[in-house]
Amino acid sequence: MINSPITTAVSALVVPGSLREGEERERRGFDLEAEALPEQIVSVAALYRGAGYFLECLTAVDREDFRELWYQFNRFDRCERHLVRVGLDENDTIPTVSHVYGSARWFEREAFDMMGIHVEGHPNLKRLLLPEDADFHPLRRDQCIDDELRETREKRRAKRIAQAEKAKAKAEAEAAAAAEAAEAPTEPQTDAVDADASEPTEEGKVNEAPPANGTSPETDPGASSDSAAEAAPGDSGEGEPS
Repeated sequence: MINSPITTAVSALVVPGSLREGEERERRGFDLEAEALPEQIVSVAALYRGAGYFLECLTAVDREDFRELWYQFNRFDRCERHLVRVGLDENDTIPTVSHVYGSARWFEREAFDMMGIHVEGHPNLKRLLLPEDADFHPLRRDQCIDDELRETREKRRAKRIAQAEKAKAKAEAEAAAAAEAAEAPTEPQTDAVDADASEPTEEGKVNEAPPANGTSPETDPGASSDSAAEAAPGDSGEGEPS
């Protein structure tokens, strides 16, 4: 698990609750994974650029009912690969990060060419491999599907959007409750006082616990005789000489 300022900064920018650190690192190959909204990706890229990370890869993934752009960041001084995913619906666009990372110009053109993802603000968004008059995007899964499969994908899409909206509303409610709890004033705590130990008696004195033997100095006959013996040394058997 990475415990660094970049983790805290990224968690404040991405979708709440989406950040995962080092989970299945050996299998997936990422030290950190997170999800971001299209309007957040420029800030995320600028954050990584300022922290010394380079853009290792930008690729598109077709999830049948939606598409994703995967932004992979890494470092030259050590291997610390971070993945930020951005989900896109059919007609969604995403702003370019080519002004942050120059290499993104080629990555974004490839995503447009192969997947049909439109990147706003790109300086030269055109086909990279296919001819300009091509009317299809070869890596999309919906190139050769029938109406039944298209309807199934639309149902999946509607369900996914509903779940995302529900999760977003829950996260916002939890954040609002946490902020309200943090602003609530706290009452000072006072130490409890033992009423039996501090309750005054009729004479205005504090009650005291009796001795362990159950007697008091006033009623102990042994204590009275010892006191009397000390007060009258003449009674000890040593009389005055006659």
